[in-house]
Amino acid sequence: MTYTPLKLTFEQYLEYDDDTDNRYELRNGELVEMPPASPLHSDIVEFL
Repeated sequence: MTYTPLKLTFEQYLEYDDDTDNRYELRNGELVEMPPASPLHSDIVEFL
């Protein structure tokens, strides 16, 4: 069985919502889940 990833246009990416708090970036038409911010990053954002 072959996996064919979903290819999105930039416009489709802007409208995409999977009803989660996950963040994604678009790479060559494919959604790539971004890792959550580190605790240090969160602390810095809160400090600012």
